[in-house]
Amino acid sequence: MLYRLLLAWLIDFLCACSSPDDEVKLRQAIATMEEAGEAGEIGRFMEFVAEDFVGSEAGMARADLRRLLLLQLRRNARVSALVSNVEVELFEDRATLNCLALLTGGPSGWLPDRGQLYVIETGWRKEGGDWLLIQANWQPQL
Repeated sequence: MLYRLLLAWLIDFLCACSSPDDEVKLRQAIATMEEAGEAGEIGRFMEFVAEDFVGSEAGMARADLRRLLLLQLRRNARVSALVSNVEVELFEDRATLNCLALLTGGPSGWLPDRGQLYVIETGWRKEGGDWLLIQANWQPQL
C-alpha cells in the first residue's frame, strides 16, 4: 500500500515538474524563431523545424518553408514579427502551440510598407530534450 502511494506521488511529481519546463522550452523556441526571423538568420530559425515538417499550403515541406523565409527576407529590407496570445497544450512528447502573429515588412525605415495579422496553429514533437516544429497552419485575419 505504501509502495503504491509513493509511486503515485512520484508520478504526479514528475508530471508536474516536466510540464512547466516543456512549456517554457516551447515559448523560448517561439521567441528564438521570432528573433532569428527578424535578424535574417534563417539557419537559426530552421534549427527548430523538423525534417518531416508539413506546412499550411498543400505539399509545403521543410525546404519550402526555408525558401519562403528567404524570399521574404530578400523582398523586405526589414522584417518584423510580433507574436502574442500564445497558448500551449502539452501531450507527453507532443504539443500544440497557437498564437497570433503580426508580420510586417518593407524598407529599413520606421514604418513598414505592408503587414498582415495571422492566426497560427502549430504542432510540435519532443526529441531528446528539444522541441521541433512538425506542422504549421496559418490563416490571414485582416
